[in-house]
Amino acid sequence: VRAKLEADFKASRSAKRPLRLYFKCPRQGNEKSLWLRGFAKLGRLSPDSWNKRRFFGKLTPFSPATSRLRSDARQEHFTRDVRRLEMGISHKLDDEADDEHAKQGDTLEYRALPSYCYPHDWMTHTEMREECNLPSTKFHDLRLDHLRDKEIGTLRVEILQCFGLPKLDRSSESDGVCYLVCGSYAFATDVIENNNNPIWMRKSRRACTFPIFHGYARLFAGIFDHDGFTNKDDFAGRVVIDVARLRPGSCYDVTLPLRLSC
Repeated sequence: VRAKLEADFKASRSAKRPLRLYFKCPRQGNEKSLWLRGFAKLGRLSPDSWNKRRFFGKLTPFSPATSRLRSDARQEHFTRDVRRLEMGISHKLDDEADDEHAKQGDTLEYRALPSYCYPHDWMTHTEMREECNLPSTKFHDLRLDHLRDKEIGTLRVEILQCFGLPKLDRSSESDGVCYLVCGSYAFATDVIENNNNPIWMRKSRRACTFPIFHGYARLFAGIFDHDGFTNKDDFAGRVVIDVARLRPGSCYDVTLPLRLSC
């Protein structure tokens, strides 16, 4: 395809005529809106085109589906096998395991979020939990080089999931985001849209490393409903952890209740 495209491009230049390209969006959504916004981000639209209302003013909004039935059983087996290989499980799946999944009715799949990490992935609840339990692909290091000699330790934190967040939006479920604060350092996770039980999977922004400078440090974790960058987020609850109560060199996997008190 690339060779043919280069040949067409050279032919159009030699003939001094424009080369017209056609794109097709394989996924759901308004194709015109997707491509125009994409070209605008790349700076390929002229200012005149950007200012014309007919390009952006009359585009109908689209809301892609967030769930669907997995139509092909082979696709389910392929997705599950790939995920097991990522987890280091190399044994073959037998018929009993397939029957067990069929009994659970695990055929309804959901769009994996955030979309920039999983652009075309659909997963069942079981696959999302498996993906969530895998180690994070990246820990965001909040430490500063010129303060390393003043540290007495570090704290690594991963946010995995929330259960039963209150519905704080009128037209949809909550758009969950978690803010972590320890001392003068802060970290924000990705926003999981339209889900009162958000799951932050391993490829998402969910893990960070805090520097600890004193023994009475506290970790604050606040859950909010994200309302955009121009509005204030709605408070859903918070958790406070005394770092001094944690044993050095230990790993904790805990589920803590959210408090509404400030």
